[in-house]
Amino acid sequence: MKRASCLERSAALVGVRHHAAQRWSGRWPVLLLVVVAGCGRTEPTDFEALAAQADAGAKAAAPDAGPPLACAPGDWPLTKATPKAMFVLDRSTSMRTSFGAQRLSRWVSLTNGLAQVLPLVDDSLELGALLFPTVGGASCSVGSAPSLPVRPRQGQALLSLMRATTPNGNTPTADAIRAAGNQLLATPAAATARALVLATDGAPNCNPNLATPCRCADGATNCQQATRCLDDTRAIGEVRRLAQRGVPTYVIGIQDTSASALGVLSDLARAGGRARDAGVAYLAVSSEADLSTALVDISRQVGACVYVTPSVPDANGELVVSLGSRRLAADSTDGWSWADREHGELHLHGGACALALANPLEPLRGRVDCGRDAGR
Repeated sequence: MKRASCLERSAALVGVRHHAAQRWSGRWPVLLLVVVAGCGRTEPTDFEALAAQADAGAKAAAPDAGPPLACAPGDWPLTKATPKAMFVLDRSTSMRTSFGAQRLSRWVSLTNGLAQVLPLVDDSLELGALLFPTVGGASCSVGSAPSLPVRPRQGQALLSLMRATTPNGNTPTADAIRAAGNQLLATPAAATARALVLATDGAPNCNPNLATPCRCADGATNCQQATRCLDDTRAIGEVRRLAQRGVPTYVIGIQDTSASALGVLSDLARAGGRARDAGVAYLAVSSEADLSTALVDISRQVGACVYVTPSVPDANGELVVSLGSRRLAADSTDGWSWADREHGELHLHGGACALALANPLEPLRGRVDCGRDAGR
């Protein structure tokens, strides 16, 4: 893979975190791309051999967050998160469907979109992948370990895996989100910046416990087979569970016109805390160019304006954030806000984020006051 230039890496807006001298921890967003396709049934492909390459013991279970930080007064440098990306790719049968003006399959278009984006972030983004279902045919299987464990400079390995894979199988979205999310939650929070990105061309199914008759995932109203029923409640619940643990979700919808899919995707985006707007809450794409743009936008957002301070103010203190000589307002629209105060994570928003990205050589610092006047 061609090595990205410094300018390209800056354009990708993903920074490198330096370790502070003292021990501190925080919640860091990580890019997780979940690509969900519609259900389908064809003969199984030989995907088990690819999935067998997964590192089943990639990450041992670890606390979701370290202990809260103490308040140490003074002027502290704020360091940018090193994001990690888990691409959870649904390779079900409908991803074979032609997509966009070039009439390539959705799977090939997704691969091409990633091929344009990954070189920009390969030096600064750790990534992995979980492809599902694990086997084809009528399968609803999901592996417990990723197809590729999260590691640095793994963009080419992901593209090679995708190019060696044929879409085939059903759409066990909820199980895939749970498995991939648990992989992220098992990573020590002090070293990660976590997020989900769900990109789908259909609605989830594969829940054998649903009562029938039911609403089908493909929009029909009288399903008699539980695994073909719309499994929206469970999928949304998994996304919400992860969001409550500090893992937000971005949603990309790949050219699907069914009302059931459109509603579920917007609900997933809202539950994940990364809704696009009040109407169509997810990123809707209808061409390979749209897909590439969506992936670039997400790569720019995840970790780009996420920082950590090694000291946090106590209940009576405050943090003053400055970029060079400019003081940034405590404002969730165009300034900064806490994402996880007790663990030192804060986000820049709007104009403040744009200003920091346009002036990468200016130091971002936080002056911590520990509330010395609280007793007055």
